[in-house]
Amino acid sequence: MTEPATPPTEHEPRFTIWDVVLVALAGFATALVVSLVMVAVSDIGADDLTASVVILIPAQYIGQLAVLAWIVRRRGTTFAAGLRFEIEPGDLFYVLTGLALQFAIALLFLPLYEIFELDESGQTIIDVAADSELSLLAMVVLSVTAAVAAPVVEELTYRGVLLRSLARRMSVRATIVVSSLVFASVHILSVDLSDPRWLVQFGILVPQLFLVAVPLAWMTLKHDRLGPAIFTHAGFNLWLVIFVAGADFFAELS
Repeated sequence: MTEPATPPTEHEPRFTIWDVVLVALAGFATALVVSLVMVAVSDIGADDLTASVVILIPAQYIGQLAVLAWIVRRRGTTFAAGLRFEIEPGDLFYVLTGLALQFAIALLFLPLYEIFELDESGQTIIDVAADSELSLLAMVVLSVTAAVAAPVVEELTYRGVLLRSLARRMSVRATIVVSSLVFASVHILSVDLSDPRWLVQFGILVPQLFLVAVPLAWMTLKHDRLGPAIFTHAGFNLWLVIFVAGADFFAELS
């Protein structure tokens, strides 16, 4: 199979890999600026857990979404037309697909976490959810970020901009594999690099996220829209936050 995954039409906008890089940089830049402002105008430090959840993590996604909107506008298109950002009522059921995917990944990789005695997943949102010191407000914001902001922004970026850029040049199989590898690899930035075992943690995290990204890319190409992938991603994140936070809460009670 050598034909492009989705041959571009005459008027289809041409997104590039550099667009993805720009979106990623926008997220880090926004979080950095907001953290500096927080330190300058208040006693809240960027390392404050609640501040990170309520302010910094959402700020990162807001910055990325703003740049995505700018990129789409420069291409003379819209989120719906250019990136296939289309939601249908039936997409809600894909939340259950996310739940099933979560269970499968957890069962597959749990032995590795036990072998290497890792107590963190390497995913910022999930590891923060496990902290029992979070306030109710922080937990609500975290859940909304995990179930709405992260799936929408990341799907627009990796199954929208990146996938459509690769699909012009590669076969379906190569497009799915490469886009999934990129999605998994960029999460090195969510790993605590000060941890002596960060490389082990990253080595376990990458194949997990790759196995999550493959079906997301496949269903996006199959349906030619982002709705199914967004709700699958949302279900995967939300259920994991609920289970991790709930387990920690009940552990504190016992």
